[in-house]
Amino acid sequence: MFGDVLIIFKWWLYILLIGILFLPFTQKYFRSFFDKGYVFSKVVGILVLSYCSWLLSSLGIIGSERIFSFIIPFALIPLAAFMCKDSNILRDIKENILIILFEELIFMGLLLLWSYVRGLQPDIYGLEKYMDFGFVNAILRADSMPPIDIWFAGKGINYYYFGHYICAYLIKLSGIEPAIAYNLMIATLFSTSFLLTFSIASTMLHMMKRFSVKKLVIAGLIAASLLSFGGNLHSLIYGYGILGDSGTYFYPDSTRYIGYNPPSDDKTIHEFPTYSFIVSDLHGHVSDIPTVLTFMAVLLGCFAAGEGIGRLGFDKVVLLGFLLSTIYMTNTWDYPIYITVLAITMLYRHTHIYFNTLKPANPIIKTLAVVLAVIAISQLFALPYSLKFEGISAGVGLVHYHTPLYQLAILWGYQLFYVLCFVVFLIITTRERMRVRHKNESWLERLVKNIAVPDMLCLIICCCGLGLLLIPEIVYVSDIYSNGYHRANTIFKLTYQAFIMFCIAAGYIIVRIPSALRNRSYKVLTAVILLIVYMLPMSYFPLALKGYYTAWKPSNYKGIDGLKFIESKYPEDYGVIEWLNTNVKGQPTILEAHGDSYTNYGRISMATGLPTVQGWFVHEWLWRNDRNEPLERGKEVQTVYESQDIDASLDIIRKYDVQYIIIGDLEREKFVNLNEDKLLSLGEVVFESGNTKIVRVVVKY
Repeated sequence: MFGDVLIIFKWWLYILLIGILFLPFTQKYFRSFFDKGYVFSKVVGILVLSYCSWLLSSLGIIGSERIFSFIIPFALIPLAAFMCKDSNILRDIKENILIILFEELIFMGLLLLWSYVRGLQPDIYGLEKYMDFGFVNAILRADSMPPIDIWFAGKGINYYYFGHYICAYLIKLSGIEPAIAYNLMIATLFSTSFLLTFSIASTMLHMMKRFSVKKLVIAGLIAASLLSFGGNLHSLIYGYGILGDSGTYFYPDSTRYIGYNPPSDDKTIHEFPTYSFIVSDLHGHVSDIPTVLTFMAVLLGCFAAGEGIGRLGFDKVVLLGFLLSTIYMTNTWDYPIYITVLAITMLYRHTHIYFNTLKPANPIIKTLAVVLAVIAISQLFALPYSLKFEGISAGVGLVHYHTPLYQLAILWGYQLFYVLCFVVFLIITTRERMRVRHKNESWLERLVKNIAVPDMLCLIICCCGLGLLLIPEIVYVSDIYSNGYHRANTIFKLTYQAFIMFCIAAGYIIVRIPSALRNRSYKVLTAVILLIVYMLPMSYFPLALKGYYTAWKPSNYKGIDGLKFIESKYPEDYGVIEWLNTNVKGQPTILEAHGDSYTNYGRISMATGLPTVQGWFVHEWLWRNDRNEPLERGKEVQTVYESQDIDASLDIIRKYDVQYIIIGDLEREKFVNLNEDKLLSLGEVVFESGNTKIVRVVVKY
């Protein structure tokens, strides 16, 4: 375990140095934050460095060698040193050194905590882990972007992969083994998401200019804990036996409720961050959490200065465009969501300025100009990605089913309770002020003037969350999933972001409402009720942790190497992986058994980043929006392994430039008529362990 601690410390040190390097930059945009937005320097720094590396690779300027990972941060050191000459930046850092140290200790503590949790079950196995780790390994091998698809040799990855690129960049920068860094990346996302949420919620309350540091910290911790440890009410109701037998509850049930209990043809997915951290898939919706939180923080920074409205300069528009571009490349579903959040927030900002400063500019026109500028900049940043990406959706349709109200209440009941309480609170507190009408003052003007800026921002967040719950009840984005799963992906991707928004709002509301009450008895009663409701979704974490990781005992600790399970369970395959990773450079094509998604097929390509002709069928069907080519490739793989026709086999090998053929237990299981003599005749055996062989193909073209 001590060796793992040293590796974790090394990983943390690199992230710390990136944060320090970018602190002078981010201080400019988060100076008005309660905590000066210290943690955002880590996120912005990692995004900028990863993006620059990705861009240079996309343009074919740099390759995959580790040395290139150091060029960009070293090039930025003089600029950071120059910016540190600004006395305001240095003064802010010195004055807030305690909160900076506090957040850094929390970050490191959470990083250690979740690394330990992953060490209890570190296997890169199950759900999407094969795909996610395979993408990372493919990126590590590639000299240009996009890398070759590990399960579709000859073609680039046609999926949003920038989150995987970030992980690959940190691997190259730190020099840590990929199978270890995968689990450290999950721990980093966990700890970073916690602190970002903490910063946003506490800063929203800080904008009221009337709360103690203690209350700010409480609001931040409530929001952060709901995002990182909270679930929905399903775990409380079913996991603890309020309804049904608690012995039959399994933690994924809280993310597979609609359409499953009771069974129907409307099976959906409604995951949330805590579940994602538990199962530890490095998927786009998880990798994007820090970026979307940073995007919202920059929007908040447009208000958190002066008397409530901060400056919106071109540099901030560029930063929003850059963040939006990385959102687009990490999890494309989030792109339209946060364009909408941007539009609503900017409309409120410019309306507030219009009514309070009597500036003649039309707020709608100004909002449209800002939104279009941010979108244009985001597309410019993402242009190399967009030029090589083919859309995988098939349009929008009206839903066939609607969620029963009781299921909505179970999944979203506590969030809706907070929203309702907040709306009632706003009505009561602004009612008297709204009755006072000045000459020529419209209802909208009175509303904007009489609701405090942070209250309105919280209301906007709540409304955006409600909208994301409502949309999948009306329309869905069509993809390959049908026959009872037609709106599964739409509900999943939209409500995931709604959950994040509601967590931020909840932290603010729980502290804001009781603090505004003058009667002590009402204040205490309200606080108790809101805190009790807060505790309800926290029931999910212990059930999920036990379900996935069993006991926390140190004796159960296995280490953080995610591929050790292959060494112990499939030692011959592990030998193949080690040989290929040691002896093969670049991304030459290999041939291994193909099969259904979420199975052991594609295990060699996953662990090496070397492309195979055909891998997980459903995934390639989704990414290519076509099932025929994956089916045809599957038949070609079968021909090579089983056919007696050596010429037909050679044609396929030449077609995909196959250089290595894997012959192992999984291939013999998949291809019952495997023609080993023919395969051996195609080249030379370069690795052999038990019944497993690697054949290096020797074919004359």
